[in-house]
Amino acid sequence: VATGYRVQIYSSNASRKAKETAFEWKKNIEEAFTNHKAYVVYQAPFWKVRVGDFTHYAEAVLFSKELAKKYPKEAGEIIVVKEKQVKPLYFKNDTNTPTEPQAENTL
Repeated sequence: VATGYRVQIYSSNASRKAKETAFEWKKNIEEAFTNHKAYVVYQAPFWKVRVGDFTHYAEAVLFSKELAKKYPKEAGEIIVVKEKQVKPLYFKNDTNTPTEPQAENTL
């Protein structure tokens, strides 16, 4: 776990619908972008949805552009935010398949 970046696509304090809408966004994002995890965050009084685990700002910006293409109505709301606890992804054998970091064998 390290400091990194996520892309925020939703933030609302609408008392009755914000939580429900945030979880709908999470589901939709994870279905559309299967290589990225979405997180629902509650920072009173706002419900937010943030996507990804990026170690570099530039990676998050590139992904924010992908989100804006997919969801043009929300393009003005999409921002890159710094996060203290990001779980970076690693890629195996030059593929686009993310994997968890592996512990090194110290024998």
